[in-house]
Amino acid sequence: MVTAFDVQHGKPHPEPYLMGLAKAGVAPNEAIVVENAPMGVQAAVAAGIFTVAVNTGPLTDDCLWNRGAGLLYPDMDSLAKDWGNIMEACRFTR
Repeated sequence: MVTAFDVQHGKPHPEPYLMGLAKAGVAPNEAIVVENAPMGVQAAVAAGIFTVAVNTGPLTDDCLWNRGAGLLYPDMDSLAKDWGNIMEACRFTR
């Protein structure tokens, strides 16, 4: 877990995600981020992590696409239903 108290630079800076990668002992290409906020998407993309955005609020989809989301879902149910396809496409093992 990484909290605001652990980093000097919060989102949209990539430091929170880079610290999470270091704590987990994985490279950016071995991780996936699910985000619902533009600054979070921007931070994850800047850290080099494939980023899935879920539009859970009143934002336009462009707010998330324009920050670099690799995929975008309209809600968590849609993401959950497609999770197996995402994992297969990213070559993650279950």
